[in-house]
Amino acid sequence: MRIQITGRQELERKLAAVRAAGPAAVQQTLVETGDAILDAAKNDYVPVDTGVLKDSGFLEAIELGHQFVVTVGFGGAAAAYALYVHEDLVARHIVGQAKYLEIPYRAAVAGIADVLAQRARDAIRTVSQFRATNRAETQAQRYARLREPEEMAKFIRRHRLGSMVAGGG
Repeated sequence: MRIQITGRQELERKLAAVRAAGPAAVQQTLVETGDAILDAAKNDYVPVDTGVLKDSGFLEAIELGHQFVVTVGFGGAAAAYALYVHEDLVARHIVGQAKYLEIPYRAAVAGIADVLAQRARDAIRTVSQFRATNRAETQAQRYARLREPEEMAKFIRRHRLGSMVAGGG
């Protein structure tokens, strides 16, 4: 196998884009997840009497050095009682319930690691793809050619895939 890279500046630009794409995708995913948590808390779980607690919901996203922090919470004008209402499991509310932030938080973060990893991979894959040169075969051309049984057999022999294919795994 031979790899030829031409255009050093293009390569450096692509590598810089790859370095930025992963963290940017993770940051975007964290903010989107925070928004979803806040929306679910406000719309489905926050106890409402006067509406002050519901209106005090906030999302804050800040970058601290190499860390990106998303904070979702309730407070502001309701700071004096937001925590009490959240933790009081005995109180019964006409609208909403205790643990109004914890419930949507737990639901949202259950699969967040997989989502973050996939978003980062997708972003990196998108910016790291090099254009096929005139001499190189495109992926679509390769798949079309490999549909022919003889070509598939050659490909398997050339890449020593015989045992993997024959063994079914």
